[in-house]
Amino acid sequence: MYHLQALDRLHKDLNSTLQALETALHERNEALSNLPFQLVSSSSTDKRLSSDHNTPDSTPDAEKIQRCKAIIDTYVRSLHDFNEMKDLAQGLVGLVAERRGVRMQELLKEYGVGNGE
Repeated sequence: MYHLQALDRLHKDLNSTLQALETALHERNEALSNLPFQLVSSSSTDKRLSSDHNTPDSTPDAEKIQRCKAIIDTYVRSLHDFNEMKDLAQGLVGLVAERRGVRMQELLKEYGVGNGE
């Protein structure tokens, strides 16, 4: 009986951790999906600036490069965070699968997680 209670607690803990990871993953995906729009809006802002001042380019190249580097750095950090969360989630799923004596694929299917998610 004690083992069932312990497993039930572990299952609840893992579910709440999984939900937190899914929320964080969703937020990261949103941030990553907005990166192309940031690049486009940054580019259109540069065009407006240069047309407003009737100069070929009113923003120095160094500033543009710095903005691009900052966006890329944000993307790389987000990707790194995503990979850490994914590794953690896979580890947790592996622990639950091992406790249940099933394959990870079966457990993922039970929770409705498909390939590539």
